[in-house]
Parts: sequence; C-alpha cells; structure tokens
Amino acid sequence: MRSYLIIFAFVVGGTNAHSWLVCTDYLEKNARDYISHKCRGYPRAANKFLHTDVVFGEESGYDHEPAEDAPCRVRRNDRVHYDSEYPMAVYYPGQQVVLAHPMKGHGGDADCTNAYIPDTGNWIYRSVVNVNREISLSEYRKNLVFDLGVSPVGNDQLSRTYPKPGFQNGPDFCLNQDQSLATYSFNVPLDLDPGRYSFMWLWAFNYPTELFSTCFEVEIARNQMHRNRILRDRGYRNLSVPCGGITSNPAIRGTCDAQSTVRYSRYPGGSSQRTSSSIQLAITNIIVIFMSAYPS
Repeated sequence: MRSYLIIFAFVVGGTNAHSWLVCTDYLEKNARDYISHKCRGYPRAANKFLHTDVVFGEESGYDHEPAEDAPCRVRRNDRVHYDSEYPMAVYYPGQQVVLAHPMKGHGGDADCTNAYIPDTGNWIYRSVVNVNREISLSEYRKNLVFDLGVSPVGNDQLSRTYPKPGFQNGPDFCLNQDQSLATYSFNVPLDLDPGRYSFMWLWAFNYPTELFSTCFEVEIARNQMHRNRILRDRGYRNLSVPCGGITSNPAIRGTCDAQSTVRYSRYPGGSSQRTSSSIQLAITNIIVIFMSAYPS
C-alpha cells in the first residue's frame, strides 16, 4: 500500500509541481501568514510578477524550470527589475536569512494529503562577486551558498511536525494547500566578499528532473552595521534579524539559533498543537543526512 502511495504522489504531484520565492529577506522565521511589510528584499522582477497588492501565492506566470542558458525567469537587468518598492536584498556575512514561498499544494502532511509528497533537494547558489551579466545554470552551480535540506518523506508523524527542513516548512499548509506560506532559514557564509551577487534558489520536486528556480540579486554588506545603514537609507526602520527559536533546517547551528522548542497551533486558539521535540529533531537530522546525498 505504501509503495502505491509513493508512486501516486510522484505522478499526480509531479504533474502540477511549481513554486517560486516571493521574499528574499523576510522578518519572521517559521511564519504562519505572509505579511508584505515584513519583506525587505525581493526576487528579480518582483515589480512585474509579484505585486504586493495581490493575494499571496496567486498565479502570475513567475514559476520557472531552469535550462542551461535560461536559469532564471527573466534575464538580469538590475535597473529594470528592482526599484524602491521592490528592492534587492542586502545581507551581511553570518546573517541568518529567511526566504518565503507559497506551498502551491506540494506538502506532505498526513493530516490533509499524505506523507509521501516528494521533496528531493533545495539549494541556494550564487555568481561570483560583482558579475554584471546573466550567467548559465552550470556557472551558478559552481558556487553553493547553502544546502537548505529536504523535508522528511514517508513518515506520518514527521510529516505533521513543524518546523522542518526543506520545501514543506509551511505550518498552515492544511488550511490552504495552494497559497499557504512556507519559509526557509539559512546562514550567509562568513567568507563572502562585499559586493553584488546573483543568487539562485533551486528546488527539486523530483531530482534530477522537475527543477524550479528563482533568481535574486543580493548586496553583501561589509558587516551588520553597514547593512543597517543601507536599510535605513532605503527607509526601513526594522533592522532586526529573526533570531531565536529553531531554524527550519536543524543542521544550522549559529549565534541566531537558540536551542529551544517552538510550538505551533494549527488553528488559532485551537488545541491542535504542533511541537518539535528534541527526539523529533534528532530523527529529522538523520533523515536530512540520508536524503541530502544528492549532488549539489
């Protein structure tokens, strides 16, 4: 019976698999609802495809299956694709960053779908510093910024457990399978030189096929103080970093990552609590190790 479910999930889910990043610097880790004013950085051409006055996760033609000579939905043009309302992200080395995307139905949750919806790879890649042209898919994949992990598949209990690594970290998925919010957490490498980079988020629904990408430019500041000055110049008052609690990827261990338990209630004010216990996190870590063996 379980083998049948796995095949069913791959065939049916794979038919409509797609998603994209909506925010590249979100202010809330493991959030339940997308709030546009909590976004301080946007993906490439968000000013054309991802207007903040439309429903989160609404279809806009932004999803993209990358090819070697077309890794991104649109070719790079920073002057056109970013503006004061939809600025590119600014990070500092060592910062913990939150990315936000809609689930678009691709969650494995035994309470509303099943535990066998695949998630087989999630990565952030980058260009070299201060490149001013579009680069190829293989050029992006020479420089791994972070392996975002994979969601646990095939375990009913872990499918219901949030936060979790990988694509399926959407605590309210069962309330709105299409347009619910999911987030990733990752740490910016400490050795990145200041300057401008092109980043690419790559999600493998079924590795090595059915890949989806979103590209976004990032200014890497010299340090946190430098980043704060840039954000102030853009008019942002909230300069915080979403630290505390646990990250969506339990492999992350950094100054932002307090060792604590986070509890989620599926229904506001309800009794259905979602808890990430130390045992569940340990199991998730083991799953991440085995399932992240795909090449980067």
